[in-house]
This record gives sequence, C-alpha cells and structure tokens, in this order.
Amino acid sequence: MLLNGYLSSYQSLGDEIAAPADALHEWHLNKKAPFEYRILFPAIVLSAWTATRGENTAFYWSYVSISLIFFIGAALAFFQLLLELRFSRRLSLTGVIIFLLLPPLLLAYTLPVHTREDTLAYLILCLGLLFLLRKQYVWFFSICLIGVLCRETLLILPFIFLFFVKDFSFWKRAFLASLPIVAWLALRILVETNKAAYDPLEGFKWNLANPAQVVVFAFITFGPLWILWLGGRKLVLRKESSKNMNERVQMLARSAPWALTLIIVTTFLGGIYNEIRLLYLGFPWVISLSLVFIKAYQDQLRSAINSKGYIRGITGLILLAGVGYYFIFKNQDALLAITQHDIPVLIWLTIGLVMTTITVAILLLIGVAHRQRTLSLNFHE
Repeated sequence: MLLNGYLSSYQSLGDEIAAPADALHEWHLNKKAPFEYRILFPAIVLSAWTATRGENTAFYWSYVSISLIFFIGAALAFFQLLLELRFSRRLSLTGVIIFLLLPPLLLAYTLPVHTREDTLAYLILCLGLLFLLRKQYVWFFSICLIGVLCRETLLILPFIFLFFVKDFSFWKRAFLASLPIVAWLALRILVETNKAAYDPLEGFKWNLANPAQVVVFAFITFGPLWILWLGGRKLVLRKESSKNMNERVQMLARSAPWALTLIIVTTFLGGIYNEIRLLYLGFPWVISLSLVFIKAYQDQLRSAINSKGYIRGITGLILLAGVGYYFIFKNQDALLAITQHDIPVLIWLTIGLVMTTITVAILLLIGVAHRQRTLSLNFHE
C-alpha cells in the first residue's frame, strides 16, 4: 500500500477491474472466467454502492472503503487466531506486524500483486482456522461455504479438516469436507461466463517460461520466514518438547507441510508466481510457526546479537548488501525483465536484496548462538 497503487485514482482502478474510469460499476473483469466465479467481494462492493444510490464517485469510495475494511479485518482476525494458539498478546501483535510488513501486504493493491478480493480471503481463512481450532464445526463449515464464493483456493479449509481433525470417522469427515467442494462445482456450473477467452493453463505456462521470477518472487513472499517456520515446526513436534506445546499449535504444525505444498503446487499450476498474494495464503502456518521459534529462543538469540562475532559478521553483511544494491541499480533491466506488467523493477530487486540480507543475518545469528551453545528449548504456554 506504500506505492501509488490502483486504489489511488479512478483511472488506475478502472484499469485494474477492466472498467471505464467514468463508469467503474461496469466492472468488466467480473464477466470473465475465473473472476466471475468469485462473486462475494464484487457483491459486497456493489451492494455498498447501490445502498448509497450514488454515481461513479460513490462506487470508487465504496470499493476503496470495502478494501480497507477487509485489510484491517484480516489483520484483526489473524491477531485473534494467534491468541487462540495461546501466544501472548505481545507476541500476537508481533505476528500481525510481520503479516502487515511482508511484501504481499506492504505492496498490496499494486502491480503485480493486484490483491482485489484476497484480503477478504485472508479474513475468511483466519476465521475458518479459528473455528476449526475451537471445534465449532457448524461455524467452520459455514465459513467454508462462504469461502467458496470468495476464492477457490479457500478449499484448503475442508482439506485441513479432512486429514487433520480426528473428532469424526474418516467417512464422516469425507462427507462433510465434500460439501464445500460440491458447492464450488455447482457455482462453476450455474454461473454463466465466457470460457472461450479463458486459458486455465496461462499461469502454468508463464511459470514454466519464467523460472527465475518463480524463484525470486516465491522467496520474496516470506523471506527469512521460509527458514524460521521449519525450525518452529521441528520444535513443536520434537518428543521432548511436545508436552509443552498445546494441541492447537501441534495441529498447525502437522498440517503445515501439506497445506503449504498444496498452495505452492496449485499456484504453480494455476496462478502466476509474481502475484505473490497467492502464495501468501500460507501465512497462518508460516508466521505462527516462526513465532514458535522466536518465542523458544528469544533470550538466547538476544544474547547472541551482542556478541563480537555477530557484530563483525553483520557489519560485513551490510557492506556486501551496499555493494549488491549498487550492482542491482546499475544492471536492473538485465537482471529481472518483468514482461507481464509495467512495474518498477528496481523496487522488487531491492526488496529481494533486503529479504536476502535479513535471511543471511538471521542465519548468522542462529549460527553464532549455536556456536555458543545457547540454543536450548524454553517454550511454555
């Protein structure tokens, strides 16, 4: 949101939703597959606009206001989810700050992130996981059905229920998990759309043709948290420490590899990797388990930060990052040619460098702490 994104003007919003700048309500993007199946967000925006009985200005502000509400709502829902996982309020707030500062939300509503209905999807995902952890299954399946109307990727919720909930027999879980899938299929059948111009393999072809961007944007999505969540998961499932971990965190840890694999694979097959909002659907698992690692080792890592070895290492790293930035600035066009969107390449390369620097700094910190043999488990509810 820090850049001049498509919410900044009538013209840029019109370009994003394929509508004339003076008739934004026409919203032609929603008449094309697969966007026409994602009916929830447009229905909310159009209902708000209709209620105001306004013209183009009313639609513009309805769209911006609803987007802002869901942006804030997703952050609040994630905060509540972290509290449900029994993190402290301080650590839960830290998790929300990380959620807001990672590139998919920091650069929300810009190209190629797009965002659109995704903050609503994040809100629904957090609510779904919240009700699942509370074992409030009526509310959970209500959220699953609502999620189908928002984005097809929210079918990850019944997937988690099917394989990681043990309160019902497998066949009962399979029946209940199939209900959102049936609703999704019915939506695809009932909604009339122009399928002639829809190529379901477009994203897959783009990803195959741009392997460097696939790697870069995948890394940018979570940066150093790609490493930290693995450490957090290992802690949760380790025999000698599992007794200190509550059942809810353990379920999240068990489901994390499967959920993230599903998100990564489906994004590669049906999405475009530089639209990093798609991979960001894994944030409840990645950020939560990263917080487990931070909580367990916060005192030891804080001690390692003050060591002479780490200070020397981080000084050298900063100097290397400065050289790297100069090299990127001089060779930005050759390093990463963005062919799909007209976006500032230097910004994305800078983000990649910053993420790489932070990741190396964290690895260096863990290495120093390990060398000092100060890394010992200290996680309690």
